[in-house]
Amino acid sequence: MSRIAILGYHKVGPPAPGSWETWFSVPEDVFASQLTALRDGGWQPVDSAAFLDGLADPAALPERAALITFDDGYRSV
Repeated sequence: MSRIAILGYHKVGPPAPGSWETWFSVPEDVFASQLTALRDGGWQPVDSAAFLDGLADPAALPERAALITFDDGYRSV
């Protein structure tokens, strides 16, 4: 049975000048440690096409699949 982790990010790095810290901004060191934890835990990254194929055929996914998404296309990404 495959497992799928979906991680969604808005912005990596500090919040914009004049704004406040929220869950929208993930510090770079936290982001790096999350990626390291995925790698060390045996998670394999998949792209959106592989993820969608895996919905129809779960056996096509690795045992531990990780889909990492970003929205807004900030320069920090």
